[in-house]
Amino acid sequence: MMDAEAEMAAIQSKKMNWVKTQSTYQSMQAWRAKRKAAQEEFEARMTAVTNAFNAAFSNRIQGIGELAAQQALARIGAEAQARIDASTKSIDVTA
Repeated sequence: MMDAEAEMAAIQSKKMNWVKTQSTYQSMQAWRAKRKAAQEEFEARMTAVTNAFNAAFSNRIQGIGELAAQQALARIGAEAQARIDASTKSIDVTA
């Protein structure tokens, strides 16, 4: 049993250095590329959010304009009906 333990202790893992590590310059370039990509993604998302807010605000303004136009039309219609009613009261329809 001691021989097996001695053999296991004698077995060591060796590094083959097959994977080449990046130089500091390459590491900085990779970091800058990732940072640039993150910045571009952020800007794209902020543009989308800004466009969504602008569309919502525009739709709100348009909706308010439509409501104001409907109220003005209803008021004008009511005034016209009141004038028609006032004019027809003076007409004698009994004949």
